Amino acid sequence: MVILGLCFLAYLAYRSRDALQEVVSTADKSAFVAAILLLVLANIFVSVLFAVMLGGSGRVDGARLRHVASVFLATQLGKYLPGRVWSVVAQVSTLRSAMSPSRVVIINIELAIVVVATTCGIGGALVLAHRYGLASGLLALAAAFALTASMVRLAWVRRVLAHGLSWVPALKRLAIVRDVDLDCARPWSISIIALAGFWVMYLAGWWLLVESLPGIDEVGTGLVVACLSLSYVAGLVSMLPAGLGAREAALVLLAPVSGIPFELMAMLAVSSRVALILVDGIGALVGFFAIRTLEGSRDA
Repeated sequence: MVILGLCFLAYLAYRSRDALQEVVSTADKSAFVAAILLLVLANIFVSVLFAVMLGGSGRVDGARLRHVASVFLATQLGKYLPGRVWSVVAQVSTLRSAMSPSRVVIINIELAIVVVATTCGIGGALVLAHRYGLASGLLALAAAFALTASMVRLAWVRRVLAHGLSWVPALKRLAIVRDVDLDCARPWSISIIALAGFWVMYLAGWWLLVESLPGIDEVGTGLVVACLSLSYVAGLVSMLPAGLGAREAALVLLAPVSGIPFELMAMLAVSSRVALILVDGIGALVGFFAIRTLEGSRDA
């Protein structure tokens, strides 16, 4: 499946070779770099959100929060390996002494649902803004953020998971089920600030990246960012490494529905994949060096 995904990506690069050449020669390089940095910041905010969700309602320990967030960032490259679960495996192995492995798994599932709700909310709001005007889009954006904020603050996603798993008798004895109900409360201020930071940096980063590419004025930046956001869901559900191939296929399928020309959408698929690899790679380096710095300060 990985080979098929790479072949499909190569096919899209071939079909959009003229547009990609134009990207290399005319794209706003400074805007592209700024967009990558904003998306890296979005990942950093997600890592902080993960650390807060994992920590529960106890007193916030700054050093521990930074350590867990750094581990999250450093392990994200694991999703590029077949099986897609290796980032979680690496987190469990690294945090085993301080955290229940089943709790780490549950929080990853909960965070994935929050991120999907975010990308769907942003994508849907941008579609509404494109079709019905800015006011409709802003209203939908506010409603989507309120939904994700309630998911993070009240942890009702984990409660729904607990209720659903409790209906399966064979699972009741597993540790992962017992840990679902543990300490659902979270520090309000840090969790909402981290979520808001993720929303702002995600939307600003992709908007700026799309704006830096040629040919976007013909179809509208908002519509393109909406397609990129909605395609994330297909990549996650596919369980392919980093959604490779599935995300690009979803973009191609959205081309006739959205009215975006195939060649332009193929160029966007390839460009956004390059951007995602850069973002995850830079984020992993940030996490790795942050871990080394924290370990050095503890040893000193």
